[in-house]
Amino acid sequence: MKSNAIMAKGKDFETESPVAPCGACRQVLNEFQDRAGSPIAIIFSGSTGSIHKYENIDGLLPGSFEPRDLNIQV
Repeated sequence: MKSNAIMAKGKDFETESPVAPCGACRQVLNEFQDRAGSPIAIIFSGSTGSIHKYENIDGLLPGSFEPRDLNIQV
């Protein structure tokens, strides 16, 4: 299984809140997962605090738009 980890810590800030991928990133991850033909685990957190893990992008992007919606075979 492939995984993608997203964390946030900047030069001038720290956050305990988990930082999730933006909508555009979720769509790109969805397309990579579709092409790979296997789940991509998504893990995200802040610089400290809780860690969130999703076994695949489906939990973060319900009702996603995919190439097959345009009748495109990949």
